Amino acid sequence: MRPILDDLRRALRSLLQTPGFTAIAVLILALGIGANAAIFSLVDRVLLQPLPFPDSGRLVAVWGAVPVRDRSDNPLSAPDFLDWQRDAGQLEGMAALANDSLNLTGDLEPEDVPTARVSWNFFRVVGVHPALGRDFTPEEDRAEGPKAVILSHEFWTKRFGADPGLVGRSIRLSGLDTTVVGIMPKGFRFTHRIGGTSILVPIAFSREQLDQRGSHFLGAVGRLKPGASAASCEADLKRVAAGLASAYPDSNRNFTARVVPLKEQMVVNARGTLLVLTGAVAFVLLIACANLMNLMLARSARRQREMAIRAALGAGPGALVWSALAESLVLGLMGGAAGLFLGRWTLNGLVAVLGSSRIGIERMPLDARVLLFTLALSLAASLLFGLLPALNAERLHLADSLKEGKGTGTASHPRLRGLLVASETALATALLIGAGLMLRSLIHLQSVDPGFRPDHVLVARISLPRYKYPDVNVRNAFMGELQRKLEATQGIAAVGINDTPPLLGSTSSSSYDVGGEETVDGQEALNHHITPGYFKAMGIPVLQGRDIAPNEAGTMLVNEAFARKHFPRGNALEGRVSMDRREEPFLSIVGVVGDVRHSSLAQGARPEMYFPMASLTGEGFPIPSFLVVLRTVPDPAGMIPVLKRVLHEVDPDLPLGRPRTMETVLNQDRQEAQARSILLGSFAGLALLLAAVGIYAVVTFLTAQRTREIGVRMAMGAQVRDVLTLVVGQGLRMALAGIAGGVVISLAMGRVLDAQIAGVRSWDPATFALVAGLLALVGAAACLLPALRAARVDPMVALRNE
Repeated sequence: MRPILDDLRRALRSLLQTPGFTAIAVLILALGIGANAAIFSLVDRVLLQPLPFPDSGRLVAVWGAVPVRDRSDNPLSAPDFLDWQRDAGQLEGMAALANDSLNLTGDLEPEDVPTARVSWNFFRVVGVHPALGRDFTPEEDRAEGPKAVILSHEFWTKRFGADPGLVGRSIRLSGLDTTVVGIMPKGFRFTHRIGGTSILVPIAFSREQLDQRGSHFLGAVGRLKPGASAASCEADLKRVAAGLASAYPDSNRNFTARVVPLKEQMVVNARGTLLVLTGAVAFVLLIACANLMNLMLARSARRQREMAIRAALGAGPGALVWSALAESLVLGLMGGAAGLFLGRWTLNGLVAVLGSSRIGIERMPLDARVLLFTLALSLAASLLFGLLPALNAERLHLADSLKEGKGTGTASHPRLRGLLVASETALATALLIGAGLMLRSLIHLQSVDPGFRPDHVLVARISLPRYKYPDVNVRNAFMGELQRKLEATQGIAAVGINDTPPLLGSTSSSSYDVGGEETVDGQEALNHHITPGYFKAMGIPVLQGRDIAPNEAGTMLVNEAFARKHFPRGNALEGRVSMDRREEPFLSIVGVVGDVRHSSLAQGARPEMYFPMASLTGEGFPIPSFLVVLRTVPDPAGMIPVLKRVLHEVDPDLPLGRPRTMETVLNQDRQEAQARSILLGSFAGLALLLAAVGIYAVVTFLTAQRTREIGVRMAMGAQVRDVLTLVVGQGLRMALAGIAGGVVISLAMGRVLDAQIAGVRSWDPATFALVAGLLALVGAAACLLPALRAARVDPMVALRNE
């Protein structure tokens, strides 16, 4: 080890003797390694590490599937869940999950609390237990059973001051005294279906839920038996589903099962973005290594005389190669150490831009795995950019090198340098095209018409507790009184209510048949229950017919997509629709409204049906919560206290849940595209800078190598423009070759990019042309300074120096 350490010390001393070169090389390498360390830390935590649950590889997400409707993530109904849970032969246990919100009342102001409803065995299936207290019992998971709640650690700390004496006491949830039986461990998150909840309560299916197989609202998680797999479990549950389809054809026809490893399910939203960013930072590191290889080749050429002397004194080829490679290793380690500091700063920025809720983490320490990755990456990069220059030391022409007076050497490798410049330009081009497409996609989302006017619109959720509002009639009466009071309030121009408004994560769909048409299997549309005034409040145009009237039933409105599909002649107002394959009663279509982007701005409109809230009767499924929509005259955010005041006039125990403006909702929908654009654009900008530095460095070096030639040309009458053309042309040829290569890379990556962009094609000609022009301009600018310096060469001085 001593000879190796001695060589590394000599390499360090040699690098310290050229501080300018060393600082530039370390900075270039730190930029590439730091970005990769930060992205690896995210990828490792989100995609590679197992879930923080015991034996998490055996956990699976269980979905329903309706192939004829192209739906592979359909929720389950309560009866189906219980049948699957009972007959699943490949599962040790299966638990149900559902989102809800409950009203917390007491000494403080009422609060609408995000809630997860889970079956009593949820914690046993997942393998996590409360940090304080206990989990649920089977008795508590019955509608008539004792009421119990488990709090998240964060909510317990925020609302109750982390009081350990709270366990065993009661709190008031939606009007019912509920015993706090446990507190979850700090940092517990279960992002599948119930992410972001503050409290957990037993699901306690009601009699109504147990009677309705067509009401799909449940997620499910299961734990595989030893030796079972997700595929074998799916096959087993498909067998169970087929039996239910035969027994209940009206509700379960075409309904089957899908089973996915829970890890795969929980990272599905982040996987695409993280993989794109991983590719981007890998490109940045390769560009950095190409730059460093060029710098090391230049350094090797300048040190050929020194190497020749060492060879003349008896140093063998292996010693010369190791001596040169030792410098690369020292540079790699120094760059890796600096990259760790940059990586920590970059990591915090990544989490902030991507959003902790999206990736499921709030803080990201650089742990031992990241340190080992950074070390391995530093050594790999050292070999990548240092091996060729080191091997160059072995191929010395001893006599020629000893004759070189200036130590510039003869091995300038112009073709290799040109290839390296073209390669890094190609990578930078591909990155810039990707960033440009992301930006075009974001611009498209900024300009896309959502189908409603978001200005001056305020929305807020209101949850009605069942003990106080036990049936539909009582709930409709409450909604009517609240709407009348709000309509009479100064500053409110229009009021409406909808159970599933656009872009707020809630969707509901139903199968239907249109009168006069042949029954279509698997045909469904989004459905909404609304009150009069909703379309005016949201700014959704009524294109044909009219809005619903107060207390109206037996009618419906449809959107343009529905009308185009079934009434291409424009006669939608003559249509009648039957729900859930019931022959009677048919509902009359009284109006057609504009299309709304309901799920997200990136997805087009789907057929939608709007039903009067008053059409719900005791036979319908009660709506436990709804969103009130206000179109205000002043700033909508300033009307939140007014809305709270009016709500408390109607019922002082009801909290206002998550009031926000629709402009805020729109911005949140664009947030993912904006995050991708910012991050990929940042890495593309870094790649462009490194490529420009690489072109400048190579053109400068090659121009210095041609000083005598330029002097001869100028002595023979060459003009300044001739020298500029010569030098700039040399650099541009390398850059243009790289641009062409980058275009090819981008076209090959089209399918990857298609999944990340909306409203623009992955081979968008305008983006390709703009990026190619930008790279050519940057390449010309990088060549211009060396060209101007060469044009000022005095021919006589150049010839005399040579």
